[in-house]
Amino acid sequence: MKSKIFFIVLFLNVIQNSYSQELNLEKYNPNSIYTQQKVDSILEYYIKNARKIKDYSEIKKILASNEKLSGWSYYYFLKSKQYSLNQVYDSSIIYANKSIAYYEELKNKRDFDEKIMLETYLYKARSLSALKRYDESITNNHKALDYTKKFPYKWKSFIVANIADSHLEIGNDSIALNYYNEVSKDSLYMNLDRPAVVTHTRIGVIYSKFNQLDKAKQYYEKAIRRSEESAYKNNLWILYYNLGDIYQKKTNTNSTLFFYKKALDYFDARGDTRLLAVNGANYLKGYIALHDGNINTAIDYLNTIKSSYDLKEIKTKDEKDLIVKVFATLSDAYKKKNDIIGLQEVLKESNAFLEAFHENQLKINLNNLEIRYQTKEKDTSIASLEEKTKSQQTIISQRNTINWVLSGLLVSFIGLGFLFYRQRQLQNKYRASNLEQRLLRSQLNPHFLFNALNSVSGLVQKKSDKTIPYISKLGNLLRAILENSREEFITLSEEIETLSTYLELQSAFSKKFTFTIEVDEKLAHDDILMPPMFVQPFVENSIQHGLQGKDDDTIVIHFYQDGETLCCKIEDNGVGNYKTSTDKKDHQSLSGTILKERLDLYSKRFKTKAYYTIEDLSSEQRNGTQVLLVLPLIKD
Repeated sequence: MKSKIFFIVLFLNVIQNSYSQELNLEKYNPNSIYTQQKVDSILEYYIKNARKIKDYSEIKKILASNEKLSGWSYYYFLKSKQYSLNQVYDSSIIYANKSIAYYEELKNKRDFDEKIMLETYLYKARSLSALKRYDESITNNHKALDYTKKFPYKWKSFIVANIADSHLEIGNDSIALNYYNEVSKDSLYMNLDRPAVVTHTRIGVIYSKFNQLDKAKQYYEKAIRRSEESAYKNNLWILYYNLGDIYQKKTNTNSTLFFYKKALDYFDARGDTRLLAVNGANYLKGYIALHDGNINTAIDYLNTIKSSYDLKEIKTKDEKDLIVKVFATLSDAYKKKNDIIGLQEVLKESNAFLEAFHENQLKINLNNLEIRYQTKEKDTSIASLEEKTKSQQTIISQRNTINWVLSGLLVSFIGLGFLFYRQRQLQNKYRASNLEQRLLRSQLNPHFLFNALNSVSGLVQKKSDKTIPYISKLGNLLRAILENSREEFITLSEEIETLSTYLELQSAFSKKFTFTIEVDEKLAHDDILMPPMFVQPFVENSIQHGLQGKDDDTIVIHFYQDGETLCCKIEDNGVGNYKTSTDKKDHQSLSGTILKERLDLYSKRFKTKAYYTIEDLSSEQRNGTQVLLVLPLIKD
């Protein structure tokens, strides 16, 4: 027994001695003379061993001993990194800003001092991302990326991946995909298990959102193979969950259930206690219960997810996507149960949720714009101060008061002009965000939804055989709008599918008419992108103000390509556009101001024409109206 204790003590002493030898930290000695060269050497040692060092007080004492010593940018960076690794992100950002400000104020900027800026911006970006300040994180990651041009960085792809992650979080899916594809070509980066699994997973997520399901499946399977071959298995339950989602979109129920059950097995083995993960697992249980015939059990699981959130306060994309799926599956459950009242409540609640979510997103966007504006204003002040200092140095050397006054005035005018330019940028961004929100809210006419629900009530009272088909089609339409509402662009196929469902509802239950949707053979449905629900207001206008309820009422919608533009003609044989001044005003309403402003934004963004025209087709031989909508041709 004594010999065992002896060996344990000996072993601990060896570890302690080796640790002390490994961390040969410089102790501050007030009697020592610290040259800049010696301080630089100490700082490099601290940077190399940053993850092992807990206390930076000695280096702080050394730097404070002589005001001529440079190196505070390193000290502040070390503190920033320490706080970031300990997940104290606010403090990490504060120290990163101190490091940057110290470097900016240096009169003699050495490469040694500049080199630490790369990692300073990198850790600041990571902390901003952790706080969900994704726009700022992207900006700081790009600054870190700029420094890699001067100071080669072995793990550059981590910076690029961070940029991709932030773009994915704020919905810039196409941009995120480009960055993920870039890092996937870095063999050094992809040789690491976790980065490789995460990269393949997120590329799969984006392709799934683009409705390119086979590509999404291909990348999920790559991620699964890599996970099963390596020690990194944390993502496995999510990957099987995502594969199940793919088959659910393909309406392959058996495969969906197979992968959902497999996802649950891995979830139970992992024991994840995060709320979003637990609710994701409850969704799987609810879906499985529904298709096993346990409808009430499924409803209980789905309602448990809803009750765990304040639906008016949901702000993250992942939570929003989960709640949308919960509402969709609840709708299916109430349909199977033939519970019309329950289904009506779900439809109302899902619409209210989406309304609240977009209101919250607008508030967040406005807050981010304000933060960015204040940051840019501060940068402008710093630039103005530096310019003023240069002017003052010129005054001292030339002893010319007149030049000083002129220089001061020039700096003031430049500053004012720069502030005016920044304010215009802010106004444009606010205008774009506001227009987007207004458009989202006008995508599904509340009057139509009100009438639809009244139609449901009427059909129920009459005990009509059309009740269930009507509710099913209405549910499909609302689900499509819920899924597309946050996307900036959807495929032409998805737009046509949504339009078809809308027209089927209107023609079957509102006004009797026939409709045709024609697509030019040259257009690749799945490769052409367009803004969601852009055509629907024009179609609704034709139905409400054009058609007269005759047996031969017809609407024809024709999509075709004209050069670098996507064209859509909506033609009806109704009353015509110029029958009376009142009819003309009504027929051209369709939130015209919002549409024209949004089209103007697309024209500027893509540097091509975006507009619509309305033409009266009325003559002695015929009646009707033709709307021509012209959008930039955007290919996936």
